[in-house]
Amino acid sequence: KNLANTTVLAWGSHEHQRILAFFEAGLPYRLDSESLATLDLETFNGELKAGTAVSLGLEPLDQALGFGVQHTAHPHVDPESERLVGWWSQIQAAEGTALITVREWDATWEPKATVQFKFPTELVPHDFTL
Repeated sequence: KNLANTTVLAWGSHEHQRILAFFEAGLPYRLDSESLATLDLETFNGELKAGTAVSLGLEPLDQALGFGVQHTAHPHVDPESERLVGWWSQIQAAEGTALITVREWDATWEPKATVQFKFPTELVPHDFTL
């Protein structure tokens, strides 16, 4: 179960502001900025899929089994670029690796930079520093 109980972050300028509650092993939840009611999982415009953070390498099978990604519960704001930096991962079971995607967003939630890495599954990071 996704408790979204690790980090709460308000990010974005004016009408673009989002409040997100993060969890260690799933996607963040988006909260209403006035009532703090839970709105829905944040998928970043449908890019991230909810579910167990595993892939068998076959999209139809992954989808049928409910596989998705996990977003870090520890995003950080880069003080120099004033961008939010976060990452998500998915275990690539057939390869024994984890695909890590690192993303930077500006204050309007536009993606500004994205890089991907493959790590051995035992080296999936927990947190990071800028």
